[in-house]
Amino acid sequence: MELKVIDLKAYLAVMDKLDGEPSKITEELGPELTRLCKEVARSLREAGAVVVRDPRCSEEENEKFIEMMERYYESPVEYKRPQERPDFHYQLFLVAVVVTVIVTEMELKVIDLKAYLAVMDKLDGEPSKITEELGPELTRLCKEVARSLREAGAVVVRDPRCSEEENEKFMEMMERYYESPVEYKRPQERPDFHYQVGITPEKVEIPRLMVDEEMQEKVKALPKESQPATLVGSDLKWRYMWSVGPRPAKTRFKELNGAPVIPENFPGWTETMNSWGSKMIAAVEAPHVLGPTGSDLKSYGQEGTVLAGYHYDVNFLTIHGRSKFPALNIWVENGQKVEGSVPEGCLLVQTGKQMEYLTGGDCMAGMHEVVVTEKTTEAIKQALEQNRSLWRVSSTVFAHIASDAVLKPLGHFAESPLASNYPPMYAGEVIKQELSAMNLKG
Repeated sequence: MELKVIDLKAYLAVMDKLDGEPSKITEELGPELTRLCKEVARSLREAGAVVVRDPRCSEEENEKFIEMMERYYESPVEYKRPQERPDFHYQLFLVAVVVTVIVTEMELKVIDLKAYLAVMDKLDGEPSKITEELGPELTRLCKEVARSLREAGAVVVRDPRCSEEENEKFMEMMERYYESPVEYKRPQERPDFHYQVGITPEKVEIPRLMVDEEMQEKVKALPKESQPATLVGSDLKWRYMWSVGPRPAKTRFKELNGAPVIPENFPGWTETMNSWGSKMIAAVEAPHVLGPTGSDLKSYGQEGTVLAGYHYDVNFLTIHGRSKFPALNIWVENGQKVEGSVPEGCLLVQTGKQMEYLTGGDCMAGMHEVVVTEKTTEAIKQALEQNRSLWRVSSTVFAHIASDAVLKPLGHFAESPLASNYPPMYAGEVIKQELSAMNLKG
């Protein structure tokens, strides 16, 4: 026999209204849908199969998926071998491949915070009540954020409190600062505070990849197209670290909690830094440092130039604002490199080492680099035509766990088999270890 096609459209229209009680199901479905269900059962019993038409599954999406899998299976054997899981009787292979490649292909979904912000002040913070207080739609949104952070190490959010106009104002001010002479900027250096306040000049910070042998081995195992740009030395970027919010009155880590450094005779500096920094940090609600980088594309604008080498950030979450010069690459969970594009009016939030610590490695610190690409050079040409600054400014905020807090896997993450890799340690100690590796512990 030829299998009959069962159209699910009518069933899907009532599916969410069914309460799942077997004694009521026939009444709730009605005679026509009951007949349809019996038809499905008959086909499964007699033929062991049924053909259904589901409007949620389009031919276009099927084509896209098949083409993506064709590209995967056409890749070299040595690329596919790392996805084998014989210890799981190969039952994770298909899932690993499909999830891995889908994450690689995906464009990070934009999460709009507007609905959450409307109820944020009404939440009492009690974990047992949070799902009830948020409601099903916001709970789903929170799960979507968690999923994206776990699978991609990043999420894009649209926060109505952070306008594109304010981002522009902030970047223009930072362009003026970075364009100033080196001798003007040098007095803002604070190596005795491990460069965690004030200016870090170019060619000071060493990319983590240059000193981390384990990371180097992982990078070698990546497919050629996903390997980071070849490093030739220290980062070419400058960075200004500005503390947002109050510092602790008592702390074991005074060198990590220095007072803000204010450049001399720079009108509007404090107001602009505090305003934009506080708005960006509000998107993640954590202790914080505004750390805009500046890269001189007039000197370092050649395609392939590494402005900030392959690394993760030591903090809890990193918030990237949109730059005028695209150059950010990020790595998702399966090791694939994707462009870290930030849509207008949005922020890119990426996991840091402290998040990895608190989740026992469930959310790994997000790897990223800043490299001059073809898109960067196109933006340089446009800036030259418009007589704009050639300093690439990134409005980046580092959300930190307080230095004196103890980091360790929390809640159910403490039961993870990887939890032993994250022994209890002061957040400040973790940061100092990382800064030492990066040549910032002056």
